[in-house]
Amino acid sequence: MIKEVLIVILIPFLTAVLFSNTLIAEFLTDYRFSSEYIENNTKTEMIVYNKGGFQASDVLISFMTNNTAQITYSNCPEGEISLSSNHDEPIMLDIPRMTPRHLCIYHFDDVLEIQDIHITSDDRMTVWKDGKSSYNPLVSEITLIGLFVVYGVLMLYVIRLPWKGFENWMWLKISYNKFIASKNNEKICEFVKIEYKTKINDKDAGIIEAIFYGKDTLRQILAHTILPNMYVKQRLCQLEEKDLIDMDPITLDDTLKKFLDSHLDMDEKEKKEFSK
Repeated sequence: MIKEVLIVILIPFLTAVLFSNTLIAEFLTDYRFSSEYIENNTKTEMIVYNKGGFQASDVLISFMTNNTAQITYSNCPEGEISLSSNHDEPIMLDIPRMTPRHLCIYHFDDVLEIQDIHITSDDRMTVWKDGKSSYNPLVSEITLIGLFVVYGVLMLYVIRLPWKGFENWMWLKISYNKFIASKNNEKICEFVKIEYKTKINDKDAGIIEAIFYGKDTLRQILAHTILPNMYVKQRLCQLEEKDLIDMDPITLDDTLKKFLDSHLDMDEKEKKEFSK
């Protein structure tokens, strides 16, 4: 039961994470911002680009300078820069999309000290500041691959559950008329409900009764309950989880066995059938 609850929680969570724009913006995009003096230290060259693996959307870059300056060269077809006439106000660079490793290069006609760099983009939860980034391509890729593998395994498990349920339902329908509930069915179900605080069905009771009368292999239980193989395997696992039986070897819990010893009602004909 705990396993099913965890799967129900994990699948929506992983779906939201793995297929969200936030994942791409936060972990698969990153930025590189640099500046240097050129032409005998008379001008400043600024370079900014997305060094991540995915395209970033609506990138907004702001930075402060110690002076005002004009742009003498611009190579950034994906965005526009807005200069400030007051160096106390930030210079803004607005880029609707930033293709990975596509450089935006600007030359300013003065020596500028560039500082207080902030970069944000759509769906990004954190602000990129002054080159400080926790982005590591290898770690990000390994983490994502691991998450997708876990997601894939969980999805396969979930897809398999309905098929198993359908398969059991189909076989139960085929064998339904062959299965005859024991007259001890109600006694066993009621005792389990009271003593173990759990519910079982008439087929579980039939399996328990077969084990009580010495049917301690899967083949024997199948023969005496006339239930499908997959169904019995599944129910045996469920009964073990409910502490009603042990699987290695197949035996009843002591409390349940003692109850059956003193309360099970079977006539001589039925005993002979079980002893075969």
